This record gives sequence, structure tokens and C-alpha cells, in this order.
Amino acid sequence: MRNRFRPIRSSEVPTLVAPPLTHLQYFTLFQIAGGVRKGKAIRAALGQEEVSQKLPTFHAFMARLERAGLISGKYVTATGGARGREREYGLTPAGRKALKEVGQFYSRLQGLAGE
Repeated sequence: MRNRFRPIRSSEVPTLVAPPLTHLQYFTLFQIAGGVRKGKAIRAALGQEEVSQKLPTFHAFMARLERAGLISGKYVTATGGARGREREYGLTPAGRKALKEVGQFYSRLQGLAGE
């Protein structure tokens, strides 16, 4: 029986560089892309996507994004009858750039898949 498939040349294989963010990081940056958001709102958006994070895990996750220079956070006085302070987050220029690059990666990947 003769093989009807020919070998693929390396020049025919599209090159894709893995995105610099995980899907969870991408989703989180996407939530902040529209403007400054409170941590509570980001965590609620993650919960709607069935991503369950305990509060300390969420804060550590956001701190890593801050240390990476992708977001900036600040404490503000709590609103809506809550006492104390809450954290607000915004994208940095590096965060916007990463969000754009990863969005382009996924668009290209979707194009390669023929969808």
C-alpha cells in the first residue's frame, strides 16, 4: 500500500510563539481593559466563568500581575456601605501591550484552525 501523504516541509508549518500570558491572566487583563475595576468585580467576573479562587489566592494572583508590571493597583475607601478599603486595578502600558499581543496570537490560531 502506497502512502498518499507527503512529508511536510518545515517552511510549510506556520510558526506560532506561545503567548506570554496564561488564559486566566489574559481573561483578567481583558476585564480591566475597559477601565479601572475593583478587585471584587474582577473576582465576580472570574466566578461567572466558573473560576473559583479563595480570597488569598486571588490577592496573590493580582500581586503577581502587579509585580510583572501588567497592572497597577491602589487602595480606595470602600463604597456601598462597606467599611474599610478595597483595591482598584488598572492596566499599565505593558499590560495593554501584552493583552494586544495575546489577542493577536489567539486570532491567528483561530485562523489556522479555519474558524
